[in-house]
Amino acid sequence: MSQFSTVSSVLGSTTSNVTYNFTTEADHSEAVEQQEHNHPYHILFIFGSCGFGAVLRILLRKWATFVGDWKWGSLMKLPYTVFLLIIGMVVAAIGVQYPEEIQPYLIREMDPELFLHVFLPVVIFESAYVIDHHVFWRSIGHVSLLSVPGLLMATILTALLSLCIPEIANIGNFEVKVYVCLIFGSIISATDPVAVVALLKDLGGQKYLGTIIEGEALLNDGAAIVVFKIFLELLKSMTPYFDSLSTWSTILLVVQQSLLGPLIGWLVARIGSFILQKIYNDALAEITVTLSLTYITFYVGEVCKTSGVLAVVTLGLALDRASITPQVDHFLHRFWEMLAYLANTLIFVIVGIIIINHMEEITFLDVGHLLILYIGTTIIRAVSIFCFFPAMQRLGIDLNWRHVLVMTWGGLRGAVGLTLAIYLNSYIGALQPYGTSFGSVNHEHHKRSIDDDHHDDGHDDGLDDLDPTKDVEFDKIFQKILMHTGGIVFLTLFINASTIEAVLKKLGMLDITNAQQVSMLNAVNRIQNDLKRSVGVLKYDRFLADAKWSMVEEMTMVEYPYKDLPTAGAVAAGGSVSLKDDGTEGKQLQIYSSMDNTFKDLLEEARLRMITALKMSYGKQYSTGMLTDQEARVLIAAADTAADKPGEFIDINVIRKSWEVTGILPYIKGKLEDWMYSRKTNSLVPPRNRQLRKIFRLVTGDKFEIMMQCIIIINIVPIILDFIVDETWENVDSWWLALQLTNGVFILIYCAEVGLKLAGLGNKQYIKSRWNQFDVLILIICFVELIIDFVLVSGGNTGNLVKTVKTTKVIKFGKVTKTIRMLRATRLLRLSKTIMPRMVDFINKLINKKLSFGYNVGKGFITAEEEVNKLIISISENSKIQAKLMEASDKNRLEVTREMGLLQRDHPGIAISVKTKNAVRTILNHSRDAIHQLCAGGVLDENEMQLLERGIEIKLKRQTDFPSTVAPPPPEDLLENVFWIKGNNDLLDYVKLNAVCMDYDYGDIIMQEDDLVDGIHIIVYGMIKLYGSLHGHIQHLRLGSESHKPIKLGSSQDPETEKGEEEEDFLGSGNIIGEIGLLTKCNRTCTITCETAVQTYFISTEDMEKAFIQFPDLKQTMWKVVAIRISAPLFLENLEYQGFGLEQIHLHLSMGYIKEITPANPSIHFTDSIVEIALIHGSVKPIHAEEIDAPFLFLPEYKSLKLGDCDFAILLIIPRDERALDYVDSGIRMRHRPSRQPSIGMVPALLSPREL
Repeated sequence: MSQFSTVSSVLGSTTSNVTYNFTTEADHSEAVEQQEHNHPYHILFIFGSCGFGAVLRILLRKWATFVGDWKWGSLMKLPYTVFLLIIGMVVAAIGVQYPEEIQPYLIREMDPELFLHVFLPVVIFESAYVIDHHVFWRSIGHVSLLSVPGLLMATILTALLSLCIPEIANIGNFEVKVYVCLIFGSIISATDPVAVVALLKDLGGQKYLGTIIEGEALLNDGAAIVVFKIFLELLKSMTPYFDSLSTWSTILLVVQQSLLGPLIGWLVARIGSFILQKIYNDALAEITVTLSLTYITFYVGEVCKTSGVLAVVTLGLALDRASITPQVDHFLHRFWEMLAYLANTLIFVIVGIIIINHMEEITFLDVGHLLILYIGTTIIRAVSIFCFFPAMQRLGIDLNWRHVLVMTWGGLRGAVGLTLAIYLNSYIGALQPYGTSFGSVNHEHHKRSIDDDHHDDGHDDGLDDLDPTKDVEFDKIFQKILMHTGGIVFLTLFINASTIEAVLKKLGMLDITNAQQVSMLNAVNRIQNDLKRSVGVLKYDRFLADAKWSMVEEMTMVEYPYKDLPTAGAVAAGGSVSLKDDGTEGKQLQIYSSMDNTFKDLLEEARLRMITALKMSYGKQYSTGMLTDQEARVLIAAADTAADKPGEFIDINVIRKSWEVTGILPYIKGKLEDWMYSRKTNSLVPPRNRQLRKIFRLVTGDKFEIMMQCIIIINIVPIILDFIVDETWENVDSWWLALQLTNGVFILIYCAEVGLKLAGLGNKQYIKSRWNQFDVLILIICFVELIIDFVLVSGGNTGNLVKTVKTTKVIKFGKVTKTIRMLRATRLLRLSKTIMPRMVDFINKLINKKLSFGYNVGKGFITAEEEVNKLIISISENSKIQAKLMEASDKNRLEVTREMGLLQRDHPGIAISVKTKNAVRTILNHSRDAIHQLCAGGVLDENEMQLLERGIEIKLKRQTDFPSTVAPPPPEDLLENVFWIKGNNDLLDYVKLNAVCMDYDYGDIIMQEDDLVDGIHIIVYGMIKLYGSLHGHIQHLRLGSESHKPIKLGSSQDPETEKGEEEEDFLGSGNIIGEIGLLTKCNRTCTITCETAVQTYFISTEDMEKAFIQFPDLKQTMWKVVAIRISAPLFLENLEYQGFGLEQIHLHLSMGYIKEITPANPSIHFTDSIVEIALIHGSVKPIHAEEIDAPFLFLPEYKSLKLGDCDFAILLIIPRDERALDYVDSGIRMRHRPSRQPSIGMVPALLSPREL
């Protein structure tokens, strides 16, 4: 039959081809006209829709800005997708009126499978990939409750509500009606709150609420599709055209749809992460891999009859971000953001067209049903959320009734529900292959084929009696479902999305607190001060001197954005201002009193901003390659956890887990090492007898051990054959006898080994070794196995070998006998003597990898704390708040610094590896930046730049395989790498000749505060603690510094809150102490004690004074090192430099030179060639200003500086023509800084400041 059909089809196609040659001219013209209609107008439609969507997006944003200040402006901001849906419906309606002109350009009918497979993967993966993972996993309990049981409750209640639709209510068969209702409920329950989440993100608040809503929608969509497919399969099983589902089949279907998809997504994520790890800084390749994996995952999931959506969700959540190059990460996010935007644009336009094309007629009754459904689904969502609200309150995140209202009103419907409704309409022909107008010819043929088969089998009853769905008009029902789905999507977007901002305002969730207003005011004040400085500098520019500066100041004025708020005047005043309420005196607003709620709000706001600054620093370190993605995520997660707890700062115990090695690995390592090194060979005493001494040398030698290991390996062959040989083998008796004799030979060899060792070592020495005890145990097992095997096989016929060989094959090769012979495999355990050292090495590598990871985490934490420490006075201008933030920052920084010092003491190779890797990465980053600048300056062309950059990228890629431990350099290398020594061999020889190696124990005092300076120490090994005035010892900004006193907005600061001069810090190997005292000839300013055993090189003051005379440039060079260390925090605190890293600041400062002003040469003037002056030591007096002590950063507005009340002052002069920083890594140019980049040869000068 099938062969006949195939032949007929071939003949039919051939006939059609033949008859085509005899068509008339009229038919030919009709064919030509039809071909013209088949031009790819759909391509024009797709890109036209995208272009129109872009224009619409621009117009809507301008409209939102225009109505933003109106009283009811928030109600006039309609979502982008609403207009797309309306545009699609309008265009489709016009196409119905003018079919010949419009219809060819529209996608009127689209394969639902294709529609599902093209658009859904993009939308789902983008949502899963960009979601805040920390917040998502922290709120996973809330998300799971809403997306699984909450979805099921909403599906069931919506199914009951759907009975208001007459086409569904009139279904005769109860079971069919139930399945149709549940299918409708699953479609309507799929949420898509894109507009709400976008609004919450734009408004910058309610992070957890937005993530809960977004995470719920993410899992909700997958769960809704699973429920939809399950009930669709059950509905299909009701028809005679599909197999019925048993209870077991239904359970398997649920498991397959729910669990197989996430498993596929996780496996593909592991494969994808492995592939991405092999790619470095290739944006095209990395983006292509993520795109292809998304569609492959979805397609594999669908082919495996599971949920492709859940597979893609798991892929987006499980894909390792560390495998993506930091430089590509930003482009990857933008790429997926663009794809999701295009997908949503096309989905809503196409759905609008399809809805109109599928709707024959919409009556007022349908509109009434739609309104009932809209109100009912909103109430159902509220019920499903309120039912689980008590459970969600106990899951750790503080939620209240306002959050529930927002989640209820924000439960929009969107792309997923529309896609499922369209997909459902494609099953009309499958559920009713006849009795419908869609594809009547093909389905009628299908009916006749089925009827013919039934008649051939002798079944004359027909299909009508077997089909409970024969009277169900699926075409009308499914079209109504599509219409109502589209209507609910439209209403939720038109009403809910457009009013959500007003709802948030009414609930007070968008209120600007007093603390936020004060923080904004502080920021505006700082920006204004910086602008004034910039104007002052530009006035000295010879090309801009005659600009109209009054207009410049007017046009660059930054306004306070919260000036229209009721409390803006009180905040701006900074004191107590009466606030009127209904014409009466209101409450007083005290900004800086620590007793009221406003101070608490200010402190909390400052704390959150400080944590945000720390996260930004972690991200910056990740983008420059100083931290891997996992390391940055550990730190960011710790910061997020601290931000979730009011009043808390980062808990060191959270990140301490990164370098603490606990668990089974240290235990196994300890046991293996105890076993291996229980008795060392060199402690064995040889016997006195000459012959026995020869045996002793034999058994303790490596050759004997290697020989025995080879014998054990050879013994593996007969052991394997013992399990393979079967009674069916030919000459099996000969095989058995040979194996038994071979076993006996090996046992004799093991006995000989024991005998030789007993003779050579003696009984006592032999039995003390655990390895020898283990050998004896194995030998005993061999004899036990041999005896049992012989007894079983011989059957009591001991001594008769012939009878033993002729024993029944079943006995010799039975399961019991073979099980006993398994004891022979225990001999292989003796190979562990060779394997154990390898196992220990492997465990050491795992431990070192974790320690290296933890050391990098600790270093990144300290770096971020030091950077943010400079910004505290910018975060808040209240002295009490500054003191609290500084105290918390210093406490955490010092604790982690000490931990890292102890880690370096115990594992010096780990610390050296991390430091070496970071130094390599820093220099390679600067090299790459220098190459880009040379290309921008025209020195290199594009090809030459790519050639050089490719070499840099290869070296950067190799850093991923950098060893986790590096042997520490010899102490002499530390002297060679000291900046003021490096490159001067004569000075190096002088230092080596005069340096004295000093050893200190834990707790020893190296130097005491106020002691006379007796020399300098170069730390070779160990960690020290500094306590006292640390000016010049560390790159740390002191809160009480005169150069950085905050601008007071209100009442004067409490003097009791001023931080004292006493500070503490820790330093490790490679650092130099005592330079400041040596150069200034002042007494010691701090006390230094040993936190561990410490070794230093000590150079006395007398020797250094002689060196200053012998090497005239030495003193200037040492002052420059100290100047860079002291002035770096001053530049970082300056608003203009806060976007730069410490390495870039060092490069900038390395171009400066030291200037000493004395009574003989008492002043210095700013000229066109000087940009900045850093006061390093002493004091100076600017014109028309009070005397200023070091450290301080002077800008050209000070014009002239004179020596203050001191013997001399040291200045670091930054010349204009030697500016080192004219750009940052992101490519953002600094203002009015036309200069050149320093050579990479200057970079080692920056590596001398403090290391851990």
